Amino acid sequence: MHEPTPPLLTLPPELQIEIAELVDSTSLLALRQVNRELAANTFEVFGRRFFSYNRHATTNHSLRVLRDITATPELARHFKKLEFIAIGTGLEYDEYSSMPGAYPLETDEAGPWRREVDDAYGWQDSGVLHDIFENLARTPGNQCLTIEYRKYRTIGAFHLAQATDDQPTAPDSTLPEANLAHVYGLVTYQNNVRPWIDEWEVRGQSPLNIVQAILEALFKSSYRPSGLALSIPSTGIMRQGVDYTDTWITRLSAKEREGLNQVCRRLKNFELNLHDAGSLSPTVQRLLPEMSNLRCLSVSSTSTPVLETIARHLATKSLQKIHLTNVFGPPEGLQAFLSHYTSSYEEILLDCILFWTPSSRKVFEYMIRSYTKLQIFKVRLLVVHIDHGQLPWQYHAQNLRLYKEESDAVYHTYRGEEKIKGALSMAGQPDWLSSN
Repeated sequence: MHEPTPPLLTLPPELQIEIAELVDSTSLLALRQVNRELAANTFEVFGRRFFSYNRHATTNHSLRVLRDITATPELARHFKKLEFIAIGTGLEYDEYSSMPGAYPLETDEAGPWRREVDDAYGWQDSGVLHDIFENLARTPGNQCLTIEYRKYRTIGAFHLAQATDDQPTAPDSTLPEANLAHVYGLVTYQNNVRPWIDEWEVRGQSPLNIVQAILEALFKSSYRPSGLALSIPSTGIMRQGVDYTDTWITRLSAKEREGLNQVCRRLKNFELNLHDAGSLSPTVQRLLPEMSNLRCLSVSSTSTPVLETIARHLATKSLQKIHLTNVFGPPEGLQAFLSHYTSSYEEILLDCILFWTPSSRKVFEYMIRSYTKLQIFKVRLLVVHIDHGQLPWQYHAQNLRLYKEESDAVYHTYRGEEKIKGALSMAGQPDWLSSN
């Protein structure tokens, strides 16, 4: 496509000369300066607005685009967060996944889906990740790298059991992303598309493979981010004869281990999403001892024994902020974890701690009484998110009153704050809080 011709150049030469004679050199210089400043300011606002947060899929096309962006310093210097989304599927047998970018024009063939799958192969060995990290290393700033496995919204087997070709999804299934069963029709989906999903995982697109590829490219480059977030599912996964157990990190050479150690020692912030894993993977166990300068730790795990393991492996004694999410298990692991770093806490944030089960209530009781026992005097903030629909109102009111008495603590719920405050005067002490 040709560039449009400026209107002035379409005028007859005689008129162009007359116009030029009316504009002196000072005006032309001012015009050029204004144009340069306008271009610079526009680029600055554009970069700050659209490139401070970047999310890219682990496909050849998306990573090549990211490489081009990081090679442009005017854009890359605005990076605050970089997130890699692993385009893949869940490992559950009763769910069928969909993904952005997989919306085909045809409805009777699996060709478009096949092209999406093929685009996801080969980027691990193409060198594109190494180029991305080297570009970032040459860009001034304090970027925080995020590596995350995202399982997109799924449609359950129960919904598919109700589906037909005329109506491929259940009436109450409202998903923001188009699901593949709806796009292709149920029969075509099951016969043609689902096998490609299975092949995707077998050919190396499991979350562990993707995390491995990104981490290897990171520590082999000269880029050293200040923050890292990993999302690692359960280990020891077997699917169609392929072992997804996370053991690659134990086979690194001495030089590769040193590169990984340098990355870990540079980290100030570390986020870890373990999903429902009952134990720490070898990757995490290898990373934690080298994080000697860590200041902020965020862990999402449904297993409290995992917290005890993290406390044993983590070398730093200077943690200032702790963020724990989705802790549902026995309270002993949480107690051991918190007491391990009590000398340095400035902020503790608990999110989605379930207090309506007997064991979780013990966690809450422990947190209420732990200030003196554990000498956590530097706690500035304690936020507890509770789904109030699962707990009687008087419990919420009592919890709110207890936290108001603790001047350094704040109690918060997802919704219904005013309703809880209104019930405060009617609340009685729950039996499980009155015991010593």
